[in-house]
Amino acid sequence: MMESFKIIADPKKCTGCRICQFICSSLYHHEFNPSKSYIIILDEYELSPTIQFSDKCNHCGQCARNCLYGALKLEGEGIS
Repeated sequence: MMESFKIIADPKKCTGCRICQFICSSLYHHEFNPSKSYIIILDEYELSPTIQFSDKCNHCGQCARNCLYGALKLEGEGIS
């Protein structure tokens, strides 16, 4: 069984790079396809993208571990 984490999202730090979506889709579907990701980045007409998690997200934390901009953090890991 995979460990589950609380993921803290800070949309103001999100650049819309979608690395989190590529990591997720690669891990669970073995392809780089943001539409198959369990994390959803919405950025149409927004200054800061909206970060959502689908019902299929198991909170494995890989999106947060690979976020280069600090928009996703695991609870208790460097949260300021």
